[in-house]
Amino acid sequence: MRPASGFASCLALGIVSATMAGDLPGWLVNCGWASLLERVGETDMPTGEDVVLAQVEAQGSSGEYIPNPNDSDLDHPLYIRPGGGSTQPSSHATMVAKHFFGASEGLARGVSYVYCYNANGFLTNHYLHVNTTAAPDHVPIIKVWNHSWVAQFGNETLDLRANRKLDFMIERDDDVVCVGLNNSAEQVHLLAGAFNSIAVGRRDGQHSGGLWTLGDGQNRVRPDLVGPLYTTSQCTGIVSGGASMLVQTAVDADLGADGEASETIKAALMAGAVHQNTSGVPWSNDAVATGADRGLSTQALDLNCGAGHMNIDRSHQLLTAGQVASGGSGSTSGWAFETVAEGGIATFRFTSTSTADVFNAVAVWNRGVSSASNYGVWWVADLDLELRLVSGNDTISLLGDGATEWVSGNVASRSTVGNVEHLHITGLEPGTYELQVTSNDAGSGASSTDVALAWWSDADAGSSNPGDINGDGAVNVTDLLIVLKAWGHNPGHPADLDGDDMVGVDDLLLFLSYWDT
Repeated sequence: MRPASGFASCLALGIVSATMAGDLPGWLVNCGWASLLERVGETDMPTGEDVVLAQVEAQGSSGEYIPNPNDSDLDHPLYIRPGGGSTQPSSHATMVAKHFFGASEGLARGVSYVYCYNANGFLTNHYLHVNTTAAPDHVPIIKVWNHSWVAQFGNETLDLRANRKLDFMIERDDDVVCVGLNNSAEQVHLLAGAFNSIAVGRRDGQHSGGLWTLGDGQNRVRPDLVGPLYTTSQCTGIVSGGASMLVQTAVDADLGADGEASETIKAALMAGAVHQNTSGVPWSNDAVATGADRGLSTQALDLNCGAGHMNIDRSHQLLTAGQVASGGSGSTSGWAFETVAEGGIATFRFTSTSTADVFNAVAVWNRGVSSASNYGVWWVADLDLELRLVSGNDTISLLGDGATEWVSGNVASRSTVGNVEHLHITGLEPGTYELQVTSNDAGSGASSTDVALAWWSDADAGSSNPGDINGDGAVNVTDLLIVLKAWGHNPGHPADLDGDDMVGVDDLLLFLSYWDT
């Protein structure tokens, strides 16, 4: 990490018409941006247009914290500095901004306004007011925040209050907030300890992931998902850019407050994630593999990469597939936003006419925080998520060795900590299924809970085969040519199948093993 002044420290470090994987940075292909562009075309490609962003950065040694507005990649938005301070550009902020909203390589390249804060000011006098009893500030037009920095006060009371006030702000203002993990195994309170933000890790898993051990909500899994590059600063900017694209998509499609909700955007990003390896470790949420509880997970997410690697194309697919009301039916991909009563249940059905190699579903809800006792009171609803088979007027459990409708993964997610439940299923056979979100809060005094649910299936969306480099549903000579064109040092490229930053012989052999599978 690069040290900064004060107590905060930075983490280490118009649409192009070309859509061939070899003509773009590998990470734009790997995060699904290229396949989304190819699928929807330039005219309908979301760019974050009309979404107002905020970038928070740790100060450098001379107080610098803003991106370079004279950089040709970053000269399109208007930069607003509510806290004042240095106008000298920060190299770290510039790097993050280029991945966040840069005109040539950023995801949210169509934005017009970016609010800039330094991390110390954001935590104290210029937004959260952690050092007083005042409520966090509110800038109504800001929708998506990027925090590519980590910090600790060295005072657990202040650290906990900062994360609680951030969660209070997210719930009150419905903002989407992306925060980076530390680029080492050491866990750091701020801001990964929050519940309602999106905690982002890096592609190779070399971040402070695993079961959270600090402050509130211990034993939750961090991160929520990972980005396509090798520092969390870059990856957080990329995920923030993806969130901005989804917000614009929701606005343009008139999805209303439900579609623009921070919980919906988070659920869509996580449900669209690709379950690939990090550092050679297979994705797993520790689901039971045999016996009566086959298909049950109490962990929800992978300890290293959360829901997986962001794929903005998949997330866009499910968001545009349409909202489903509780008790209603939709397609094999979709989303919902419902209020689940204490002890209640919300149900959503879909029919798949072909086998899904991959089916993902994610339920997300916010931690509640009260301003009482200087933000010392908080609560989290206990919800479960399960997929069941519809048979006539009934539904049938898919748990256990007797269930032949799916091959592997988990059909039930019953974590007792955190605010996420997640299903990842392979080989789901054709049929009519019901997703159930169930509240376990009966008698606890917990109020009803707003829940976003998102699900994605490849039954109608191409192939999940890692050898399908261009995402067209087949592994063939077109993919082989992409592998050969990407040969050599190529970090983040999807042809780097073994994740060693090189596209070489080992990747070619892996690719050939996927041919026509």
